Amino acid sequence: MTRSLLEINTKTVPNERLNTPAPKQKRKLGVLKNKASVKFADDFEISPDKMLGL
Repeated sequence: MTRSLLEINTKTVPNERLNTPAPKQKRKLGVLKNKASVKFADDFEISPDKMLGL
C-alpha cells in the first residue's frame, strides 16, 4: 500500500477534540511578535479539506 507524504506526516485528531471549540487565548507569533497580529471572527469556519488545500 502506498501512502502519500501528507498521510504519513499527519496525526489523527480524536473526534471529541474536533467538536470542541478551542479556548480563546492570545498566542505569540514568534519572530513577528509586535510586528504582526491576526484575529479571527467568532463565526469563522473552514473545512479540513479547504484548510489543507484539497
